[in-house]
Amino acid sequence: MTDIERFNLYWLNHAMTAPVASAERYYYDAHTRKFFTERSGVLFDMVDLPLTVPASEHLGERLAGIDAEASEIVEIPRLNVRDKVSVQLLFLSKFPTLSMKKS
Repeated sequence: MTDIERFNLYWLNHAMTAPVASAERYYYDAHTRKFFTERSGVLFDMVDLPLTVPASEHLGERLAGIDAEASEIVEIPRLNVRDKVSVQLLFLSKFPTLSMKKS
């Protein structure tokens, strides 16, 4: 796994496990193949830097059509606690050498 792939996976994990009630929204743009965040109407890139005006305006226009079938932008869903536990257990089940004893 490359450093970029590792960072993308970390970012995706952060987005999916953010508090459900958070006002922050996380997205993936298939056109640019990049993740981004929206907070208080401001768009930020993956390293939490505000997007420049031309890029943010273009992305904002495309984000307005997110519900369209042809949209290349998807919102990253948030997981509740039960779903987080399920994903963690599924991940751990991929490592047969780990012992998962209940206390």
